[in-house]
Amino acid sequence: MRLISFALFLGLSAGAQAAIENFDSATWLHHESLPSTVLTQDLIISVDAGASLKGVRGPNALQPGFDPLTPAEMLIIEPRNTEVFSLNGFVATDLFQMTEPTLKVEGFREGVVVATQVTGPLWDNVNENGVLVALTGFDDVDRVEISGNVTAPTASDVFFFLESLAYGYPGEPGESPFGFGSNFNFDNIDAGSASSGGMLSVFAMLLFALVGGLRFSGRLKVIRDGAI
Repeated sequence: MRLISFALFLGLSAGAQAAIENFDSATWLHHESLPSTVLTQDLIISVDAGASLKGVRGPNALQPGFDPLTPAEMLIIEPRNTEVFSLNGFVATDLFQMTEPTLKVEGFREGVVVATQVTGPLWDNVNENGVLVALTGFDDVDRVEISGNVTAPTASDVFFFLESLAYGYPGEPGESPFGFGSNFNFDNIDAGSASSGGMLSVFAMLLFALVGGLRFSGRLKVIRDGAI
């Protein structure tokens, strides 16, 4: 986990910080089957009851529902040390092409849905790589569920690779900057990413790239508000 201070970049209150979880400290083996719940320094990441979950290395990532006999309906992210958190985005790769390529991301607060976003696909056919999903409005939530964008929850079958998460502590805004590393290609920011007030996010992304950030393997497309 890498802790990034970006108060100077966005004019946030003193001491405001965002964190990047890229599983660098993970101890699992390559393709190791894991329990249904994995703990990081700040987060609880789990799958629904009875679903499979495994860890991979190079880059380190989690894959829900890797076993077709024990598929996963959803991946769940919750704060470990605080009552709420803000999930600002994640890097994921749909390497094996899920039947339903789009995902529904829902943020909960005390059991009530307070944020919803449809995103995906998590695969860039041109560059044959994963994508970075930027989330808006997932502030001060106590649970985030990532499932297939299907009508019946039982029809959801997710088995993407989760490589990185960008999140904030209580009271931080949902729009936080993202880092892309040295291979980031600015052509992959679609015009939709800069619309509807997104210019601040893009500017913040460029600033954040100076200090590092989300892990990814190669070039990424950026998904924001469900549009690539």
